[in-house]
Amino acid sequence: MRRWHWLALAVLVSCSKSESESEPFRVLIRAHSDGDIDLERIEWPASVRSVTRVPRGLVMEVDRPKTESQLTLTGAGLCPTPVTLSPDAQGAEVEVRALLVASAGNAMELGFDQPFSITLTPGCREGLTGKVEWSQIEGVPLEFSAEQSGYVLRGRTRPFVDVHPAPAPHGIVPISPRTRGSYVFRARFTGGGGATTDVTVPLASAARSAGLPSIALGVRVYLGGSGWHVKVPAREGRAEVERGGPLESFRPDVRGRWLLEDANGGKLAVVAGLHSETPLDCGRTECHPNETAAAQKTPMFSVFRRGVSGELGFDSACAVACHTAGEPGIADGGFDALRRTLGLASRIVVGPDGWDALPRPLRRTGGVTCTACHGPGAIPEPSARWAVLRADVCAVCHDAPPRYGHVAAWAESRMARSDVDTDARQRSECRGCHTTSGFLERHGLRKVDPLARDVPVGISCAACHAPHAEKHGKRLLREVTVPKGVTLPAKAAESRVCVSCHASDAGSPVNASAATLVFGSAPGTPAPHAELGCMGCHGAGQPRGESHRFAPVLGVCASCHEGGVPVKPDLRTRALALHQKLTGKAPGSKPAHALGAPLDLPAGRALADVLLVLEDPAAGVHNAAYARALLDEAERLIERGER
Repeated sequence: MRRWHWLALAVLVSCSKSESESEPFRVLIRAHSDGDIDLERIEWPASVRSVTRVPRGLVMEVDRPKTESQLTLTGAGLCPTPVTLSPDAQGAEVEVRALLVASAGNAMELGFDQPFSITLTPGCREGLTGKVEWSQIEGVPLEFSAEQSGYVLRGRTRPFVDVHPAPAPHGIVPISPRTRGSYVFRARFTGGGGATTDVTVPLASAARSAGLPSIALGVRVYLGGSGWHVKVPAREGRAEVERGGPLESFRPDVRGRWLLEDANGGKLAVVAGLHSETPLDCGRTECHPNETAAAQKTPMFSVFRRGVSGELGFDSACAVACHTAGEPGIADGGFDALRRTLGLASRIVVGPDGWDALPRPLRRTGGVTCTACHGPGAIPEPSARWAVLRADVCAVCHDAPPRYGHVAAWAESRMARSDVDTDARQRSECRGCHTTSGFLERHGLRKVDPLARDVPVGISCAACHAPHAEKHGKRLLREVTVPKGVTLPAKAAESRVCVSCHASDAGSPVNASAATLVFGSAPGTPAPHAELGCMGCHGAGQPRGESHRFAPVLGVCASCHEGGVPVKPDLRTRALALHQKLTGKAPGSKPAHALGAPLDLPAGRALADVLLVLEDPAAGVHNAAYARALLDEAERLIERGER
């Protein structure tokens, strides 16, 4: 027996030959690493005194026998496991196997429009005879067939365009749970006695990718564009760009920097490495100590640790995919790859000592650490760091409808298209609210990256959420300054990040005005919706990220307004008439603030009041009394000739 196995029993087992016969016989029970085994499924015999969790499994205590005897451990989906009890032995160690173990080759990188097969291998003779029925329980339906009495399933994955309908961007193609071609099959095994056991088999066409040029060694990435080839390989590297299907792909075979080139001479430098080998020393004094310290306090960093310690009540096997570094089922040096290397079962034992009991390499990767977001190879080169601002980085976990619909909902909002217009992306007076990099620059959170002006990414996750800010709440919302003259009620504090762009500074030229109306008022016109804040109406009660569509939830109105949604007053017609009177023309297709200050016109008080209403298409809902007062004031100014 290996020495470390007995260390787990050291506090429980006495090695003395003279111990009393009343001392219980202790058995260390481990899960074999080749199957998805949950030791909690064991049906404990009546003779068992107690069961205790230990780092490598469970310790079972039974009465010490007077003569050598046996008992058998059984459970749903488990092979019957005999345990020899001896009056003279120090204890025993047994390994529990799954009744059936499924294998599908490179199951998490099958490729698009490619054949695949799943083989069920019995873990014991009880799994040799029975009936196997297959069904697909997740993913776009596939055609498949069973062979060899159901112990082999064959099928073919869907083409890339079926699961990733959006055009592939140039360079490394981001792939999320929604676009990776995920499928889950279930084999239902019915044994001779009629008992049934389910074996669940997840598959995927491709590994998830944030689209960053920091990639995992040996993991395939897909390339948008054409004519890609290796210009300069890493030292001793032999990998080449592979062609076939709608996209070219690349799988690095050695660590280091690779330089790829496309048909037009465009260069792409990528760095390949492993999560387990990239130094996690981002917190050094000369690097990012504050960001690292703050990140370690966020839920993303700590959820897996707290969950394994028994604080959250989750399934440790299911949580690995998004709450640790690396891709389950792939040898990328992440948490799951290290788990398999160490011979541990996929279900980590959960309990008060669960985290501390994990080997150090697993604790090192047991959270959303630096490499989980920035890539396992290394922090990307300066020319590529702008890409970390794309929503694709967060989509690796948060784009998995219906469980996580954040990115899918955001992609349908105007926020995702805020910088499609070249002027909005490149003009200094526009970038601060229309681009993620400009927003962060405006608030002193990031230096401007010239390359970020060339590629539209919208107002993405990184604008509103701070993964490693010094101050954060559960939602990681940034604490930014609000425009002068806007006061937020305490209950609406989370609206700061919205108000930052959707309100005008007092005395400034006309700007986006929705929040100005919601949180502002004129004498005698209280702000009726200020306490609700922005998300109180634009996303209230929406589950699983649906709030990121930012559309108004009309059902909220019924909680205050008898009869539901109130009639919206037609203030826009009146405002348009006043605009025509003031300027002699209609406002134009672009919003007023996009025309520039002073809007090529005398931007007097009357025009500013009118444009403040026109800027907000929901002015009559946000604060009808205030909007009406603004138009009343504009009319008075016009009548007095004071524009």
